[in-house]
Amino acid sequence: YTSPWRAAGEFNNLPITGGGQWESRQLRLNLTYNFGNPELKASRKRKTATEEERSRIQ
Repeated sequence: YTSPWRAAGEFNNLPITGGGQWESRQLRLNLTYNFGNPELKASRKRKTATEEERSRIQ
């Protein structure tokens, strides 16, 4: 249901008014989907130059 609101005030002798409404019936939907074959992504994972340097130091 819609719930209207109004506000009034004063700041430095300047009148301020405002208003709006809130809709209580809302729906939110989130969808996540991962594309691609996870086996192919794992085989494409390569060592970085930093990892190679670390293995040389140890």
